[in-house]
Amino acid sequence: MWKTIAISFALALASSAALAQAPAMESSPPAPSADAFGKGTLGLAFPITLLSNLGSAVGGGEQVPTIDLIYFLDGKTALDLIVGLDLHKTQVVDNSIPPMTTDETIFGFAAGIGYRMYRKPHGPVLMFIEPEVLLTWDDTSNSDLVDILALGQLGVERMLVDWLSVSGEVGAGVDFANKFKDIQLATTANLAVNLYWK
Repeated sequence: MWKTIAISFALALASSAALAQAPAMESSPPAPSADAFGKGTLGLAFPITLLSNLGSAVGGGEQVPTIDLIYFLDGKTALDLIVGLDLHKTQVVDNSIPPMTTDETIFGFAAGIGYRMYRKPHGPVLMFIEPEVLLTWDDTSNSDLVDILALGQLGVERMLVDWLSVSGEVGAGVDFANKFKDIQLATTANLAVNLYWK
């Protein structure tokens, strides 16, 4: 009996020693992490959708598409510069008899800034809050179409690889339009694809 126990113990020790000397099996690559963000990291955010109830009730303008330029001040904070241009040449038919067609060019722009504050990352998932201010002028020929928006947003960002992520934001804001005669409080939401590099 003691002989059987001693042989079993010797076999167990030998197999554990062989496993300790065996080369380690390759592990899967680490999941993308937000630890790559640091001072000087740059990013571009391209909105996929923009679901916003904010906007001027004054008709005649078209919404200016925007992109975000993101600059990290450190691992937890970033400036979000929002820019956009809209140049649209179109033909307009008036109500005269016979109807007359005239060419019209619409030029609009948007510019704004936000300040992103990230929480401690949980693996590839980041959460942030972002207050931002945005000036949009849908048609520079009509001063009634100047909007000033003040927003507060809560966002979640999922890193797909170290240089690519998908993010979503929900929030609320105030829109001042029509020379501050039109004031609106409403919700906003968007999805975006983000590219990063140092």
